Amino acid sequence: MTALVAADVTITVEERNIAHKKRRNRVKIAFGDSALTYPASGVPLPTFASFGMVRNIDYLTVFDENDAVGILWKYDKDNHKLRAWRSAGFTPAGTAGAQTFTGTANAGISGTIDDNDNAATLGHALYVVPAAAAQFVPPTLATEAAATGLVKDSDTAATEGVALYVVVDDPNWSGTYQLGHFEFVSPTNANGTCTIANGADTLTLFDDDAAATNGVAVRAVAAGAGLEATTAAAKDILVPTSTGKYIHVNHATTGSTPELYFDEDAANTYERIRGVIVDNLDEPYKLLVDTAAAENAGVALSQGSIGRLGNIVTVGPKPFTYLVGASGPEVTIASRPDAASLPGAVALYVQAAGAGFNAANFGKEDMFVPTAGGDFIKVAYAASPAGVQVYGYPEGATGDLKILGVIVDNADETFTTEAAVGWKRDTPAGTNSTSTLTGTAVSAAALVEDTGSALAAQVLYAEAVGW
Repeated sequence: MTALVAADVTITVEERNIAHKKRRNRVKIAFGDSALTYPASGVPLPTFASFGMVRNIDYLTVFDENDAVGILWKYDKDNHKLRAWRSAGFTPAGTAGAQTFTGTANAGISGTIDDNDNAATLGHALYVVPAAAAQFVPPTLATEAAATGLVKDSDTAATEGVALYVVVDDPNWSGTYQLGHFEFVSPTNANGTCTIANGADTLTLFDDDAAATNGVAVRAVAAGAGLEATTAAAKDILVPTSTGKYIHVNHATTGSTPELYFDEDAANTYERIRGVIVDNLDEPYKLLVDTAAAENAGVALSQGSIGRLGNIVTVGPKPFTYLVGASGPEVTIASRPDAASLPGAVALYVQAAGAGFNAANFGKEDMFVPTAGGDFIKVAYAASPAGVQVYGYPEGATGDLKILGVIVDNADETFTTEAAVGWKRDTPAGTNSTSTLTGTAVSAAALVEDTGSALAAQVLYAEAVGW
């Protein structure tokens, strides 16, 4: 680039005014182009005559700088030049404050241990067993015709709900089956629950925005042939329900059967799993059940990030379900008459003043028992358990369990489940604060001449005063 000279500057007189001996003319000044730069000593101007003057310019005031934003133009009368000035840049000094997260605590669910002075006579002792101890006898699975699920037929299933996916948790759960769970992208960002049929088992479906990436779509096969999913593995997938039974998802290499959708706000919980069924009928599917449930505690999933997972077992002759609080979630209590001799099994105690369960846990760590709703019952480690031992007592014909204890103050004792949801911790709800800058005051910088900048064909408007 070359420096601009007077010949590159064009002056156009747009308005002439003569007052007495003075002339006040409004002029347009056009100079430069993209190949010219501002000269070191200012922009040289053409003759006084080009401004409509006879012999002199007393004042030249630029009042419209057009594109010259941030530039202050001053007339150098002695040298008949325009000089451009701008403030020198500066960087504010200071530090940005760290953001803080204000979260909303997840809430647990309160359960009750009933006070009963005859607890040991009425019920059977409860033990907590590490999940690993329950795995030494592989489950024996068979079709159970009495426990049938139903997919609700709906021609608008895809608009009523969102797609349902099955995700594998343990590909080596047994030689025949993988263990998994269902996921969906919840419109409310919450885990979903449903019953697989009217009055049947409860199922938890986990909210995950990456459900389609983590798993594969679940489909319904016609004529009561069950559920399927296109998986690469040559094993069917089992999804546990609240009673220890399993939804059987057949593996398939190809398939075009109706995909399933989950409507989390359906009025009836047993109509939340939906599909566009070809024959316009609700599509049945059957569950698999552990035929040795009376001898085997259910297998819990591994979750090392929150401590040891375990099961609660009873030395009574039958397995039962325990309802935490008035309406759930459920916990399956397996029957193990030999519970006291299982590796790592310890008697379960409840502490006073709502402090919850404790036991002399194997490994000297807290243990966590998963519920059907995704919460966990915490069993705190205690070398010498505090409180009283608890017993399981079947409640009437419902199959539900009461937990009894000889409470010292003769009042029912409470506990609260851990507020983790699902087989992984929920992301806590809350907000991040706005980061603030704590700065140091900086004095205004002196004006410096805009030496060497490209003029970029600027146009100025000015008032010239002279004669």
